Amino acid sequence: MSNSPAILNTFALSHFCENARWALDYKSVSYREESWAPMLHMLRTWRLNKTYTPVLHIDGRAIQESADICAYLEERFPEPVLVPDEHREEVLRVADEARSLGPHVRRMAYLALGDDLELLKKAWALNLSAAEARIHGLVFPASRRLAFKALRVTPEATAQSERIVRDFLEERDASFQDPNRYLVGDTFTLADLTMASILSPLARPAEHPFYPRMAFGETGDGWVEQMRSYRMVAWVHRCYAQHRRR
Repeated sequence: MSNSPAILNTFALSHFCENARWALDYKSVSYREESWAPMLHMLRTWRLNKTYTPVLHIDGRAIQESADICAYLEERFPEPVLVPDEHREEVLRVADEARSLGPHVRRMAYLALGDDLELLKKAWALNLSAAEARIHGLVFPASRRLAFKALRVTPEATAQSERIVRDFLEERDASFQDPNRYLVGDTFTLADLTMASILSPLARPAEHPFYPRMAFGETGDGWVEQMRSYRMVAWVHRCYAQHRRR
């Protein structure tokens, strides 16, 4: 295995990237994060199997997708345990369920920014190198159009996504009386880490590495305030407060 330091390539605000980032931090793995601007990232990922982030460069290999990164980290760095043997199937099922919500949460988050393109431009520039930030500023109008088309960020698709997410939160709230509980078993697992990271745009927890640095505007702030009524969103805050190591 290579002794080179691990590198995590991300979109700084991506909740899928936060899933991988949190797993690295929870396992106390030493790494360097290098963020890419949306759409510009394809200049780097075209040689890989897929064109999206996160990408973890570790032990001489490049691993894409947060699920595959988390699986590799659990095998490579078994302590602290995130997937206990006695609950493996259920932990992985809940983690997959959380990731299936990811595209819908992302559309809702973009909707929350409203039509303020300057806010979005600054949000996408977080954690970029100076050179990448300059290029991002020049190509942002085209990048936004391409990204929104690829992610289906349209009023119709976003309305459907909001219904899916709110239905999920309301269903969970009906049976989720204790915000101090864990999703599977009696300890913090990958199920909790993944669900909390994927839902983090709804909560904007203070412990998130980047959300506290970002302005969401009046529309976004009002939207997050609405989310506070859900027990699952309160649970996200609790998970971050108790388990988000950096």
